[in-house]
Amino acid sequence: MTLNEYVDINLADMDQYLENVEIIKSEDVMIGGVKGYEIVYSAMQGEETLKWRQLVVVYDNKAYLLTYIAKANTYGSFQEEVDTVINSFEIIA
Repeated sequence: MTLNEYVDINLADMDQYLENVEIIKSEDVMIGGVKGYEIVYSAMQGEETLKWRQLVVVYDNKAYLLTYIAKANTYGSFQEEVDTVINSFEIIA
């Protein structure tokens, strides 16, 4: 599966499982030296408004998905830690 195919499937699935999906950011990125994709979005899950940050890399026919989820009103509280984890990601081939 290619990166674009994975992203297309992921985007299509959002509306099936979540309510009121709002895409905040959607762009190509480099993750661990490999071309990837990042999407930030919010949605209702039950009674809560949550915010997601997902990064995906497809390498050697394997998808690596990094996901951070938090209540929308506390999402920014751990941004520094989340960035540290994301920036530490690398694929060792």
